[in-house]
Amino acid sequence: FNDVRLMKGMFQIWHKSGVAKNHKGAPIYYSGVLKAYRKDDSDSIAFSAIDINFRFPGSNNGIHNLSTVLHSGELVAIMGGSGAGKTPLLSILNGSLKPQEGSITINGHSIDEPEVKGLIGFVPQDDLLIEELTVYQNLYYTAKLCFDGMPEDELDRRVMKKMYAHQLAYQVSGYQGSEELEDFPVLVKLSAAGGFVAADADANGGDLGFVDEDGKLLDHQVDTWNASGDSFVWVRLPKLVKDVKFRLYYGGPLQYPAYANRVWTAYVGVWNERQNGSLTIADATGNGINGWSSAGSVSASGKFGLARGMRATGKNGPAFQTNYSKLLDGDTTAYSFSLWVKPNGNGDYAYLVTRRNSDTMKAWGFQFRSNNSSTDYKLPHYYFGSSSDGGWKISPSEGHTETIFTPDAWAKIDVTATTGMAYFYVNGILKGTYNHSTPDAKHRMQCGTLGISFGGIIGTGTHGTFNGDTDECRYAPVTRSADWIKATYDTENAPETFLKCTVDPKPGLLILFR
Repeated sequence: FNDVRLMKGMFQIWHKSGVAKNHKGAPIYYSGVLKAYRKDDSDSIAFSAIDINFRFPGSNNGIHNLSTVLHSGELVAIMGGSGAGKTPLLSILNGSLKPQEGSITINGHSIDEPEVKGLIGFVPQDDLLIEELTVYQNLYYTAKLCFDGMPEDELDRRVMKKMYAHQLAYQVSGYQGSEELEDFPVLVKLSAAGGFVAADADANGGDLGFVDEDGKLLDHQVDTWNASGDSFVWVRLPKLVKDVKFRLYYGGPLQYPAYANRVWTAYVGVWNERQNGSLTIADATGNGINGWSSAGSVSASGKFGLARGMRATGKNGPAFQTNYSKLLDGDTTAYSFSLWVKPNGNGDYAYLVTRRNSDTMKAWGFQFRSNNSSTDYKLPHYYFGSSSDGGWKISPSEGHTETIFTPDAWAKIDVTATTGMAYFYVNGILKGTYNHSTPDAKHRMQCGTLGISFGGIIGTGTHGTFNGDTDECRYAPVTRSADWIKATYDTENAPETFLKCTVDPKPGLLILFR
């Protein structure tokens, strides 16, 4: 029975298309038994092909004068040698190939009628993939045929679940703002504690695929990859609001394009400072605003990954400088910059960001005052030129005396400005609002072509070098909102809290394609 021997006293369910054979008689087919016992033929189907004539283009060869009628319960085999016309005949019968003459009907209705087209199923002789489609598309359209009416997001979830060994679901639970933030990069921490199985991922995270709730691929950049520990990945969310969701798939056959530079579309320059032992600091945005570190700077452990630092008191030069020279040139009045800093010692009048190359140069600069004490870091000077040269400056002498830094601890600095106003944030909290008038042009233009430097002035001077480490330096010619600044701090300071992660159950089947 179906090529399985039946034992005496054993019952076997006879499924459709089943066949019973013995060595003494003809085989008995399920369809024949069904027809013998069927009493009511009111639901019988007649599939008719009458006077079919089909000729190949430019030839008389084809199918000639074919007529047949098939009924419910019958199992029909079409046999013939190679080139006899079996495939064209089946294509004509299922409606994918049109004959020059003749009609094909089901219970008298043409198979070209819209109501009839959905009644015919066709299984090709080869169970091969459609080469023009991707792996995902092959699975997706097969699932769409099998699960008619299933919502698109559920179809996508099932297909991705079959393709990948693992998936993690993320929800932005730590965003407390009311503003909808556009093109916002969130930091994803991949750890064993969060359910990530590094051993099942590609060696460098090449198989990571982040998708939004609609199944659209999200741009991402692998910031730090550690196969035996925690890894960090940036993911750009087109819209950030509370409770927005996205997914990570990994452990599958595809190598997803990361499009790392598209993660940073909200910035002009982003310097992650990941080059261990290299003097080159690459710009992650793809804008080519690369930087280079001073000879005295060293690679250090960052907020996550690596950072750059100047550790020895008396060293001249910044942690690194860039070739970007447009900050506050001309009529540029809206701008924002941010960076993580970790003070390691005293550094009176140390610059965090500037375009100065000497103590006396009249140029834009942002520095903090430590009063020569490693434990007394005050609010910053924020100025063009120096007050003695007729420039404009706000300093702690105006009453800002709050200690803002803790030695050997990371803190995030944000400064954002618009016409006449500048705002200073530490760890996402507003610490100072500066109402200033625009300085005269000479204090801008003396900058010349000098680029932005982080962690010290570009040239030499009595003081100015930040004695400590810098990480995640960024610049954009826009004014940032309080929601944006707080959200960037929260996602970078505690990504495992900003994002709620759940592990989806493993699929029962992993399909691999070669």
